[in-house]
Amino acid sequence: GVRKLEQRGDGNWGFENRASALMTDVIETSTFSLRDRHVKSLNYNFRNPFNAKRNLSLTFNWPKGEVSDSVHNNTLPLQGEVYDKLSYQLQLQLDACSNPEKFKSRDYTVVDKGRLKTYRIEFIDRQQLRTKAGTLNTLHLRQFRPDKRDGHDTLIWLASDFSCVLARLDQHEGNGVIRLELTGATVNGKEVKGK
Repeated sequence: GVRKLEQRGDGNWGFENRASALMTDVIETSTFSLRDRHVKSLNYNFRNPFNAKRNLSLTFNWPKGEVSDSVHNNTLPLQGEVYDKLSYQLQLQLDACSNPEKFKSRDYTVVDKGRLKTYRIEFIDRQQLRTKAGTLNTLHLRQFRPDKRDGHDTLIWLASDFSCVLARLDQHEGNGVIRLELTGATVNGKEVKGK
């Protein structure tokens, strides 16, 4: 898979997550504004050719206080800070990196298939993590839904010396684990290279 974050000509940002499986691409994109280290979701699209029920196309209308999903034809109210599933990840990176010693636990509200879900992120510890890009200093975090403690926690490692780019993610599903691992990255023109 490939993740790409870049600023667009209009000043907004685009975040793309592309994964290839069985010669087919699963594509997730988010457009958001970024001011004073605060992410504001604008649009989000998710296309999964293996499971069309999981597709999403969100438009965040902040002046009207609502987010609409054109795939499932529904609208939800926007109250407080609400993110799509990609822009939330960037907000987490910004929050965790800005002051790691004070980042203990934080809740994030995310739009997903016609409802708002709350994810809690807890700081576990600092770890040195071996990756294909070398050994990286990381912040080790746990993500879970406080209203649904089913053991399907997600463990996250963010490379603290490289703007908290995602170094590894372990998502527990049933008796197995789905793992994403960093193989290479460039952050602000600098190659992510550990010891």
